[in-house]
Amino acid sequence: MIRLIIFDFDDTITDNSFLDYNAFVTPCKQLKIKIPQQNEFIKLRKKGLIAKEIMMKILKKQNKEDMLSEYLELRKKFLFKESIKYLILKKNTKSLLNYLKKKIFICKNLT
Repeated sequence: MIRLIIFDFDDTITDNSFLDYNAFVTPCKQLKIKIPQQNEFIKLRKKGLIAKEIMMKILKKQNKEDMLSEYLELRKKFLFKESIKYLILKKNTKSLLNYLKKKIFICKNLT
């Protein structure tokens, strides 16, 4: 029985940088879009750009703006199918979760 699900959208307990880059690269390869270097991708991410914004910049440089929706669909399929293979727990996460398991009390009746 599942008793608790933790959603980690901000890389607190997992490192999803490898997943993020592969979710970017895989659709590019499938669509034969020239892939920028990983350090360029990281720079754009650090500026706060989302995948759609990054791809719009890349496709504009290559005069392929019409491929954006196809790229986004392939990216979504990749993330849905492959994401669990690429997620990596950060150091000490397992020990932290074990510690929290002993300390967290979940109230079932909130009404």
